[in-house]
Amino acid sequence: MPGSVFLIGGIIRPQPEVKLGRDLASSIQEITRDFRIGFGSFVDKEVMPYISLVKGKNCQQKKCPLPYSFQHQMSLGPDARLFQRKVKEAPLSGNIDNPEGGFDGLVQVIVCSKQVGWRDKARRVIIFTTDQTFHIAGDGKLGGIVVPNDGQCHLNATGFYDYAKHQDYPSIAFINELAKNYSVSMIWAVTADKFQLYDMLSTMVEGSTAGQISTDSSNIVKLVRAQYEKITTSIKAITNSSTSCPSRITSECEGNGPKCENVQLGMAKNFELHFRLTECQSETFAVSPVSLNDKMIVEVEPFCECPCDTSEGVANEEEATLEQSQDCNYHGRLSCGECLCSNDFFGPKCECSKNPNTNLTINMDDIFATCIKPNISFPFLCSGRGSCDCGVCKCDSPKEGVIISGLFCDNVCDNTACERDESNQTCSGQGKCVCGECVCNPPWTGPKCNCFQNKDPCRSSESPHLICSGHGICPCDSCICTDDGWSGPLCNECEVCGSICENLRLCVEFLAFQDEKMVSEPYETEEERLGIIANATERCQTLLTYSEEFPEDIPKNYENCTFLRNNCRYIFSYEPIAGIFDTRQVYLHLTDDGLKEVCPPPADYLGLIFGLIGAIVFVGLITVLLWKAFTTIHDRREFAKFEAERMNIKFPSHSNPIFKQATTTIQNPIFNHPDYL
Repeated sequence: MPGSVFLIGGIIRPQPEVKLGRDLASSIQEITRDFRIGFGSFVDKEVMPYISLVKGKNCQQKKCPLPYSFQHQMSLGPDARLFQRKVKEAPLSGNIDNPEGGFDGLVQVIVCSKQVGWRDKARRVIIFTTDQTFHIAGDGKLGGIVVPNDGQCHLNATGFYDYAKHQDYPSIAFINELAKNYSVSMIWAVTADKFQLYDMLSTMVEGSTAGQISTDSSNIVKLVRAQYEKITTSIKAITNSSTSCPSRITSECEGNGPKCENVQLGMAKNFELHFRLTECQSETFAVSPVSLNDKMIVEVEPFCECPCDTSEGVANEEEATLEQSQDCNYHGRLSCGECLCSNDFFGPKCECSKNPNTNLTINMDDIFATCIKPNISFPFLCSGRGSCDCGVCKCDSPKEGVIISGLFCDNVCDNTACERDESNQTCSGQGKCVCGECVCNPPWTGPKCNCFQNKDPCRSSESPHLICSGHGICPCDSCICTDDGWSGPLCNECEVCGSICENLRLCVEFLAFQDEKMVSEPYETEEERLGIIANATERCQTLLTYSEEFPEDIPKNYENCTFLRNNCRYIFSYEPIAGIFDTRQVYLHLTDDGLKEVCPPPADYLGLIFGLIGAIVFVGLITVLLWKAFTTIHDRREFAKFEAERMNIKFPSHSNPIFKQATTTIQNPIFNHPDYL
């Protein structure tokens, strides 16, 4: 059966030597060839008290990205290399409380079928990785969020969940309900200290299982393979019958319970459904396998009354019998709701007649045997796809577009199981679905009839002679980028080209100048230090091949990078290969003197000191001279003004207008008055 695996997690960075995408894809391919793989990451709600609003306080690394609730990083697809890169480039942020908001992202992965890329006829598996506990419904009140989770898709155009600030976390029961409705299986991949918690959670979420991963996630591939095999080789049947029609399911497997394990591909298992009515009313319920889309609808129509069961009773059987009843096709008697057929007829309603050329006694086992396909390991009446009617199979029609035929109903033609395009059109609306395969209208081709036999849409105006700019393939009118680091509709957008110099810088400085900036691990002894340096050397050798050459000996098509180190300038050139993460040749430029870097001459400190003193004296003299010139000019202006005012005053030359006598004469007005003589 086709498989789709979506990895969602908070800690999914394995050690560098683990090629996660390649190994995970290879492991799943051993179980099913038709698989898809996707990826998303989560942190927590972007409000207090789950995260800190102070920049850089949510995680310990120097460059801490802003926290986010959930981001859909990669839709389901077969590209394992793209998956590997998306996992590597995912932003690692953090929150300030221990529980994480992974359940918000889990709901989005389950319900956002179009964005995630879930397929209708494929097994759906979600791998949930974390090293912490989880928030559940009600925890949102701490951040002032009380609106319940509505179970709808709220991913924006960039893949972020933008309702984290508006809706509470989902409950466990709600996730269980969504998992059953959308037929999703889950693998809780957690560290050892949280395994017990998530193991208990697996008993509450139907179709989920828990497994332990190491703290560095290096064993995640083995874990996923083991848990995926466990899920795909287990079958459990469940019902949704009501309390008025209690039911149970048994099987031929160990314990006779509703679950069978270690079921290999092509192996059939028999299940039996037992139910009873507690009330005389019609019932309809479904029987379905866990985490699969198939289901069987059971309709129960009871006979609530029967002449044999009346309170008045009957005198004998004949009184409870209707001769040649219409319900028995006039070939038998209806006795207490059951047809008693004459010798030449049989069946639930006496609708079948035996061969008149034989005098054999009618044996129902022989009749049913004619409806079983011979020489098969697991015999079923009409291959389990029809009913045996008078020794002849009458095939079912489970839904429109599905045709079941054949003597034993063993031919299935599903005209609805063809691949669909993004708008959910079968065969892209450019073909006809015939028994699960698209028959395309010319000139369309491909499994979805969406491929037009024309490579022009895959050519760019800048490089019309190249298909997908030389960085991909064009199997179906659109580019699939195969070279690492290249993306876009025409594979002409380099995601990390601007950072190649920075990616190579640490290793170049380490190999050329023995600069130990990239050696961040602590060590206590010289032996440990040498071991760490050896590991760093090995890592750098996987990234580049280092050499030293004069500039004129370096190929002209190499790209140059220039950096300063301890105030000294050095230049290196790297090979412009297509694969961004492939090992590339790097040349360090040597000067004419054979030096690796160009450093400025040492500073003349004595000359600098004397020059500074001279500058201070010079500035002082200039200041004094300017002050002297200013005061002289000011004094001359004031004196000229005084002279001008003096020349304008008019008075006689023999008198001084400002002179005053030294004596003062005061007269008595009443002196020599006649009245006083």
